[in-house]
Amino acid sequence: PWAFQRVFEAYFNRLIGLARSRLDPRILAKDGAEDVAQSVLKSFFVRQKSAPYVLHNWDNLWALLAMITLRKCGHRTEHYRAQCRDFTRETPIDRPSTDSDSAASYMALA
Repeated sequence: PWAFQRVFEAYFNRLIGLARSRLDPRILAKDGAEDVAQSVLKSFFVRQKSAPYVLHNWDNLWALLAMITLRKCGHRTEHYRAQCRDFTRETPIDRPSTDSDSAASYMALA
């Protein structure tokens, strides 16, 4: 628990920033950068438990976590660009052009 907390506090926000910088905003709307960072830490700790990485210092740990993050971003991009769910083919639904945010205008969308 102590090691997880220390790694989480030291790297979680950096991992979020890295994921945000590498993922298309349309993918981030579906799969947030926080989800990627959580997945990175989960992958790291699961692997570390069964077959520990040899890390000599905190810089080595950051390099490893950054590499895992970049790979996960690439996999998510591939996932959302697959022909069956290609996010680039999506078109946003326009909000009704009314002066009020009435329930009737939202019912029309539904």
